[in-house]
Amino acid sequence: MQIDKNNREKDLEIANLTRIQDQMIANITRLHDLEVANLTQIKDWEIAMANLIIANETKIQDRQIAEENRNEDRAQQYDLHYETLYSKYIEDISTIFYKQPYNQTIFTSEENKMLYIRRKTLMTLRSIDSERRSQLFVFLYENNLLPDQSSPNTTISLIGAHLKNITIESPVTGSYQFDYLSLQSLN
Repeated sequence: MQIDKNNREKDLEIANLTRIQDQMIANITRLHDLEVANLTQIKDWEIAMANLIIANETKIQDRQIAEENRNEDRAQQYDLHYETLYSKYIEDISTIFYKQPYNQTIFTSEENKMLYIRRKTLMTLRSIDSERRSQLFVFLYENNLLPDQSSPNTTISLIGAHLKNITIESPVTGSYQFDYLSLQSLN
């Protein structure tokens, strides 16, 4: 019986040690699981923050791209508008000089024709950009319409004309010569 009692005590002692070991293992496992859960949560937060940052940067870039596209569209609209005004001017003036049958005109006198061309020119110069103003100035030169002291009745006055920021470049065929050009009171 003594042996049984000793065996029982040893069994109890072993059972207690095993229980303590199991509790320690369970505690260690629980702590490890908590640590893993905390690390996972931190990583999830870091990923969420990174995603927010990326989303915000993407949103900012999308807005910038949209703004650039709007500006480009606006610039193209202005360019088309200026080109339309310029083309219409060239067409109207060309019709007056070159497309009307000989001796048939809608103007009662040469003076009225030149006044119409002057008004049309001044309005168009105010309405277009500097690139097309430069082209229009060359058109006037090439059609002998620039103010010339030697032939004032066949040229137009540019008094009050908006010629700001025009650039006249020499053509491939030679240079422009503005002899007797008379530009007074220009804007």
